[in-house]
Amino acid sequence: MHNIYPYHAKFNKIIPSEFIEQYSEEGNTVLDPFCGCGTTLLEALKLKRKAIGVDLSPIGILCSYVKTSYFEKDKIEKYAKQIIESEDENVLIPNFPDKSYWFSNDVLNSLGKLNYRIKKIKEKKYYSLFLLILLSILNNCSRKRKTWNLGYLADNVLPNTDVHIDVFKLYKSKIKQLYKRTDFLNKQKYDVRCIKADINDVNLKKVDIVVTSPPYPFAVDFIRYHRLALYWMEEKVEELSNEEIGARNKRNKKNAENEFFNDIEKAYLHIMKMVKIGGYWCMTIGDTTHNKKRINFVKWTIDLFRIEGWKLISNSYRTLQQQSMAQKRIKQEAMLVFQKKSN
Repeated sequence: MHNIYPYHAKFNKIIPSEFIEQYSEEGNTVLDPFCGCGTTLLEALKLKRKAIGVDLSPIGILCSYVKTSYFEKDKIEKYAKQIIESEDENVLIPNFPDKSYWFSNDVLNSLGKLNYRIKKIKEKKYYSLFLLILLSILNNCSRKRKTWNLGYLADNVLPNTDVHIDVFKLYKSKIKQLYKRTDFLNKQKYDVRCIKADINDVNLKKVDIVVTSPPYPFAVDFIRYHRLALYWMEEKVEELSNEEIGARNKRNKKNAENEFFNDIEKAYLHIMKMVKIGGYWCMTIGDTTHNKKRINFVKWTIDLFRIEGWKLISNSYRTLQQQSMAQKRIKQEAMLVFQKKSN
């Protein structure tokens, strides 16, 4: 279930799994305050922990909700048949910027038909599943530029190369991939909460362990990268992007670095209050560059945690092998584990 939707710069599932197994026990509460597509949440669920994920991104929360929900195979087959074999010709196409540039008329019409049929599903988790599958094929259906890499959606250049594709065939093939999986068919004991919000607006108590990869300064535009999906979800992309901590598009603003560190410190301090004394905070984190100058995010983070009464109990590094274009500016990541010693 980790790969239904192609989420950019996500956690390698082995990392949160090892953190959770080593620094928590069955039944403990795991929080990922920047949960993205929910990798930490699913690994916590597999290890019989309670899990809470928070993220500003609606597509991230949708991914998290779907991948941590229990589905029945016969219901998937029933709804898939209704969607694919329906003779209903109604379309539902959101109004979003430059849609005629992103999609040809035929592709747009087919996507609109699928969207209309999916909207008729009344069961929330099955509606969410089939919507996520639709969102997962948008990049493959969209027009492109030959020079674009996998991160192309994050820039502001419109496409110019047409794409001719059978949308229904692609959608059906994505559904068939689900039938080969078993991890989403096994009902788990523990529930997962997926909260779409700014972490500063969320108040929790008695969290045993935080496992996360926080926003790096100016590394990725998570909101803009997923803007086609967000358009089809009828979300306000630019408003969300303005709220995103450390978004790459903010790098040239006046006092950009100070703004980033103020924002991330505010979030860190708020999250720290939620963790039990004796609890843990595990993270992957990396330094970035701005105007050819290194931003020492790792050292800054270690210093802040120490000032706030946390003990650094593990500090190791991993070299990044498979990277997107945005991540190629980051050669290695620190893997930090802190323990809370006082309030």
